[in-house]
Amino acid sequence: MSKVIVFVGAHPDDDINAAGYLAQAAADGAHVVCVFLSRGEAGQMPGLGMDAALIRTAEQHAAAHLIGVAECLFLDHLGYRDGACGDTSPEPAILAIADLFTRLSPDVVITFDDGGLTGHDDHAVAGRIALEAVQRAAASCEVLQMVVTDHFADKVIPHLDRIGAMMNANRPRCVNLADAHLVLTIAGQMLDRKLEAYRAHGSQSLESRLGPALLDWLSHEAYVRV
Repeated sequence: MSKVIVFVGAHPDDDINAAGYLAQAAADGAHVVCVFLSRGEAGQMPGLGMDAALIRTAEQHAAAHLIGVAECLFLDHLGYRDGACGDTSPEPAILAIADLFTRLSPDVVITFDDGGLTGHDDHAVAGRIALEAVQRAAASCEVLQMVVTDHFADKVIPHLDRIGAMMNANRPRCVNLADAHLVLTIAGQMLDRKLEAYRAHGSQSLESRLGPALLDWLSHEAYVRV
């Protein structure tokens, strides 16, 4: 029986941070599902206008196809909004995701830690919801939280700071590389696939502004087990 992997995030493209793990799992035959609290409607870039949610949803489906994700689910109908996920009670999302866990019996759940990688409050909210849903569903699964390591901090965060992509009001916690339970170096065809999936999120792409630092970002994934 194939493994089931569930990613829980706040916005379309959040799963890019775990795309190396997800793509390899899918290639190995796993059933991969991504859940997002919102449709990323506040992620405005030039030209998006009022169609941001539609554009970002379409981009997510395109990127998911490249990674091998079987299904993308969105919980915006429960009232969650990009940039304000914490303003809505977490209970509806906890119940919906716990029900999903009960039905799918995931082997692995991937989500954010309290630092949210970039310090984004929505990311931290999604992580807390995912952890509570695991408890509610009494799911006997491995839970992996994506974390910022000193490697990422040294090589990438200065570039994200330079272009204003870090949420400076709530800096993410940084763990030593040696303290991460799982560290992946994404290379070769898998890195090519992850980059292609990243580029599918064209409305949010930072490639032209990050330059070579983008590959430093995409080639490194680190997780802690909860």
